Amino acid sequence: TTSFEKCVNSVSWVLIRFMLVMGPIVLFMNGFTKGDWMEAFLFALSIAVGLTPEMLPMIVSANLAKGAVSMSKKKVIVKDLNAIQNFGGMDVLCTDKTGTLTQDKVVLEYSLDIEGNEDS
Repeated sequence: TTSFEKCVNSVSWVLIRFMLVMGPIVLFMNGFTKGDWMEAFLFALSIAVGLTPEMLPMIVSANLAKGAVSMSKKKVIVKDLNAIQNFGGMDVLCTDKTGTLTQDKVVLEYSLDIEGNEDS
């Protein structure tokens, strides 16, 4: 799984935990104040359903698809939608046109050490 998927899963679990805590609290507060436990149960159930991240995967997919469309307008082919979110985490992207740039040889022109100074 990618870091983006891990973050989406993390947000989903936070929302589910919040729902599991708030459901009983709403049930008991509503039940004790109104006295109608069936109505309190149905209200707590509706709150729990409302807090459940049902639409989160669809929202994420729609946004990734929108990103793919935007990239396709700049002649970028996206094969995997989940790969789009990884571009935001990249510092350096090394690419080659099937050996025409490197002639099947890798040449290191220079490198930087951890402090940003040029290595020799």
